[in-house]
Amino acid sequence: MVSAKKPPPITSIAKFSPAELARFFSGSADQPFTMALRIIVAKWAVPILHHLHQNHGATRFTALLRALRPITRKELTRQLRDLEKAGLITRCVFPVIPARVEYSLTAFGSTLKEPIVALARWASGHAAQLRRGVLKKD
Repeated sequence: MVSAKKPPPITSIAKFSPAELARFFSGSADQPFTMALRIIVAKWAVPILHHLHQNHGATRFTALLRALRPITRKELTRQLRDLEKAGLITRCVFPVIPARVEYSLTAFGSTLKEPIVALARWASGHAAQLRRGVLKKD
């Protein structure tokens, strides 16, 4: 039996050939980059993940709802389900009345810390340009 070779961890985009980069960013549904973007491009996904990471533990639904205002209950529920389905968070329901539900990052979800922090730093460093681009009228 021939085992598949495990790809090396990505440490620098400069290590990839132009052909490998073209494949990686092709937008094909089965490419890792496309799959990752599908998960995190939702409006509230990154703020939810960031909040869960900052809390270093379980966070109750109502605490998330308060922290992420103006998100609605319906939208938060939908986003949490999507993130749970993707394996980024876990949901723990306690058998008490009223029901107590807590969410926390999985080990897989914790791996997004560095990219989220890097994106936050980039956005902070380019705030003026981003504001001009976002506020620009067509």
